[in-house]
Amino acid sequence: MSGGAFDYYQYHIDEIVAQIEYEIERATCERPSTHIIKYVSVLEMMSENSSYWLRNHVFKECQDLDDVRKLMRKMKKSIKVLEDKGDRIIFEESGRKRYVYACQHEEYDDVYDEDGCKVDVYYPDYSPETIAEFRKGVEILKKASVYAQRIDWL
Repeated sequence: MSGGAFDYYQYHIDEIVAQIEYEIERATCERPSTHIIKYVSVLEMMSENSSYWLRNHVFKECQDLDDVRKLMRKMKKSIKVLEDKGDRIIFEESGRKRYVYACQHEEYDDVYDEDGCKVDVYYPDYSPETIAEFRKGVEILKKASVYAQRIDWL
């Protein structure tokens, strides 16, 4: 019969072990293939040091700056290009100074379960040394949990 001397907190150690083991599993599992996402961000300049993101803008449909340049040529009456730096285009629209730049990032392909529902999965990036330390920590914590339980029984 358990004494409850530690208010049964020794089970929290087991929960910590489970969380660390899950991190190890996610970090070492086989990952799905990836794809590149390309888009542009449009911002309005408030001053030289501050700007805010324009959520709904005609350029948001563009994939890269070449698409933006093509669209700007069509809209030449309403947009005045101030500077084209290659990786960023500064322009004036309706008397407001704005700029657009291209973005891209790599994203994992979607993962689906047996029922065809999309599953949110993350893949942490830990070095092999960090994973080895996690494994050492798991062993130590498992022993600590057993010791706490047995001392509680005393």
